[in-house]
Amino acid sequence: MLLKRTVHLAFLCMSLFVQAQAQPEVKSKTYDAYEFEGLVVPGTTADAKRTGFTNCAFKAYSGYVCSREVPGTVYGIALGSASVTLNGDTNFSIGGGHTDWDKLGEVPVEKLTYGSIVLRPAGKDSNAFLEALQQAGWIELFRSGTVYYKRGANAKLTTDRNGITIHPVTTKEVDDNLDQFEQKNREREQIEDSERKIKDFMKS
Repeated sequence: MLLKRTVHLAFLCMSLFVQAQAQPEVKSKTYDAYEFEGLVVPGTTADAKRTGFTNCAFKAYSGYVCSREVPGTVYGIALGSASVTLNGDTNFSIGGGHTDWDKLGEVPVEKLTYGSIVLRPAGKDSNAFLEALQQAGWIELFRSGTVYYKRGANAKLTTDRNGITIHPVTTKEVDDNLDQFEQKNREREQIEDSERKIKDFMKS
């Protein structure tokens, strides 16, 4: 009886081992770091330091807000400020989680990352900045606010009262949104063309 149980357990262990070996390794999907006018998103503390985000201060419920001493320019438009927020969030993972702000001090500095960059154009240059975006090939969409996408750019830019924020996105998100935008444009053009034709016919 003992021998049978031993053999049975051996087969069971072998079966579980084979199943475990057959299971593909599941890896969390991550964003590819994208370079935008000398800025990198998402990024690490090393990226933040290398691109000039060196003035840092702790902000409750957010992390360490780091700004540039010299904000710089984007597409020739002067910036009033540029900042990133370093924290313990899984900023490189798509749909990643958050670290409790009160435990942030336990995260080693080299493991802090940021997920977006906030830019504020200097003075009244907001409109000039948005015009420069469009001239550079960014397409303006309206998705619960103004959003800009560009083919081949793994980033989206959103605008609000805080300025312009650069977020990392996947190539699929960019293509899906621009495909929908272009399809709606084609449909609108077809309707407008039909409307012109019937007006011309009725007046001829």
